[in-house]
Amino acid sequence: MEQPLPSHPPIFIDPELGADTGEKDSNLVSAAMFDDTDLPTGVEAPEPRLTNPPAAEEPKKNKKIIVEDEIDVKYKSFKKFDTVKEHSDHYFSIPEHLDGVPSCREIKPSKNWAKRIQLEWKLLEKDLPETIYVRVYEGRMDILRAVIIGAAGTPYHDGLFFFDVYFPPQYPHVPPILHYHSGGLRLNPNLYKYGKVCLSLLNTWYGMGCERWNPSKSTMLQVLVSIQALVLNAKPYFNEPGYARTTNTEYGEQKSLTYNENTFLLSCTTMLYSLRKPPMHFGDFVAGHFRNRGRTILVSCKAYMDGAQVGCVVGEGEFKSCSTTFKTSLQRLFEDLLMEFTIKGANCDGFLAEKVKEGMGKYCWMLVLSSFKQAGKYCWTLVLSSFKQSDGSAGHDIVANESATVISSDGRRTKLRGLVVGCTSSTVGSSFRASGGVLGLGYSDISFTVRAGPRLRDRRGGVGEVPENH
Repeated sequence: MEQPLPSHPPIFIDPELGADTGEKDSNLVSAAMFDDTDLPTGVEAPEPRLTNPPAAEEPKKNKKIIVEDEIDVKYKSFKKFDTVKEHSDHYFSIPEHLDGVPSCREIKPSKNWAKRIQLEWKLLEKDLPETIYVRVYEGRMDILRAVIIGAAGTPYHDGLFFFDVYFPPQYPHVPPILHYHSGGLRLNPNLYKYGKVCLSLLNTWYGMGCERWNPSKSTMLQVLVSIQALVLNAKPYFNEPGYARTTNTEYGEQKSLTYNENTFLLSCTTMLYSLRKPPMHFGDFVAGHFRNRGRTILVSCKAYMDGAQVGCVVGEGEFKSCSTTFKTSLQRLFEDLLMEFTIKGANCDGFLAEKVKEGMGKYCWMLVLSSFKQAGKYCWTLVLSSFKQSDGSAGHDIVANESATVISSDGRRTKLRGLVVGCTSSTVGSSFRASGGVLGLGYSDISFTVRAGPRLRDRRGGVGEVPENH
């Protein structure tokens, strides 16, 4: 018979999923209550405010369903085009970013300026494709934000690519100005790591005739669709000046495959950036998108590591063995993506089961008290997995990727990110009977040992080597 999930004060764990500053301070006070308490190993100190939980509290399994439904509902109701108010994180809300560019404060826009932008809004609202979403701002007609979903069959598939747009006072006689949210990464010849977008339609690249901005015909919708089709394409290598002449040659195609491998790695890194810090007004969309597409992305990663060509449709692509460097780098990103998608509620059960199977006998666990805040309530993480000890004892656990603040004996505090933490929901055998929360101690890139080692070195040298059987 399953034991109910234990309730614990969040000691040493710094939840970042919704907790405000006051709650974090309260958690540290709670931890301090037991600093001088002498308890035997495996015994937990109860906290008074959690001794008598509310009788009406829902079962933990039901809470999981509520969180999942909330993400789904918000994602499905997310409009392709909408008007919002706050714009403080928009690139062109910062005056310094308009240095050298005429602003509406310096030059009075023409009478047709506002009418033309309103027309742009109507076109976007009416004709946006399913893979592009736009937000405009009530108090700033001169800016908007768009996200483009990478198309299938490209190294950008399932990724999210954000662009901030500025309409100068001379618009539409001059094209809009775009800034790409690159995170410092150059994943396309046309998208610079500092945010510049090179496109003939924006007059930032050479072009002829209809390729360049036409004040009477060109539109913002055309710009976004062009970026998706012409920039985020299946073979971006050939977007580099002069490289198009090597198309359909053995040399050019091999260079293109290598470029796609690196591009996909950067696209995966961009996914992590978006998951961990989504742009304002797009948080619900980011969470729902990766919850919906997470499994597909992981399946693709596995196929690429097995030798499939990057960008091919899984199951249909030609197998061309990828480089060892690419496979190694993708494996590391796969682990991070798995944990992030898991937290968002993506269907990752099969991949988690593989990790558990691979880790049998390699991991040991220690008692730690942990929780995080989701949807306004403290609850445990969302994904189930099992761990078994050599004596036959087993624990059924809820685990996920979390952050922890470790307080050392000299009072120093160190924040560690990307740890496996969770709590035991049911047990078999004696070894797990005292378990409440768990913290991964195995020697892997998501364990406390590896994350803490470089950060917690003492003055005499450092942390000792971890035995292979630890």
